Amino acid sequence: MATSITTELVLDSDGRIDSDATEAVFHSALVTRIAERELEQGMIAEKVLELFEQFKGSRINLPAIASMVAQKLNAQPANFKVISERVANYVRENADGKGAALFTKVKGPKGGVGLVADQPATVEETK
Repeated sequence: MATSITTELVLDSDGRIDSDATEAVFHSALVTRIAERELEQGMIAEKVLELFEQFKGSRINLPAIASMVAQKLNAQPANFKVISERVANYVRENADGKGAALFTKVKGPKGGVGLVADQPATVEETK
């Protein structure tokens, strides 16, 4: 997924592009966007955990998680799809097989995504 940052070119007194000042403006916009993205990821993580607390022990399919969390984040029609995709990506990135997984995924009729801490231990885990 690509994201764009729009900045203005800075001109010197002769009307030529001031490269150093333009780079400084872009760098400032970049640092701001990085901070916004980190805040956004933190908010997504918080709302996903709130959802699983609300439905403790449940497995929820990924599209439902994405939709419910987007609603918790007050998504609007204009940004609902983007926020939903970011929520789904967050869950995928923190699911089974991705390091210290927060979520577990199960396919099938009783499948879905569950919070690892809320899922009952399997017979293999108790041995």
